[in-house]
Amino acid sequence: MSQQSFDSERGLVRQASFDPIAREELRRRLGDHVSLYCLELMKSRGIASSRETELFALAMDLFDQIFNIYLKNGGLLHTEEGHFYDYYKWWARQAIVKATT
Repeated sequence: MSQQSFDSERGLVRQASFDPIAREELRRRLGDHVSLYCLELMKSRGIASSRETELFALAMDLFDQIFNIYLKNGGLLHTEEGHFYDYYKWWARQAIVKATT
């Protein structure tokens, strides 16, 4: 497997659809985005900072489920960068809002 396929989000998502190493790399890279997104969401909703670790874990625990839904919905057909991350953030937001209401 070439490292070049990991240069873009789209390439990494495609590779992760059949390669467990790429899937773990996608999960790792997504963690940075989810962490920032959780902080943003917590601030906008007035959620205590003491819940950051809990909510980050909740969002990341959904990785396999969300990734599989993305693949089933034809996610690999999207050509723009950032599509999977945006898709993931939407699902993570739903889980966080549900856990904090």
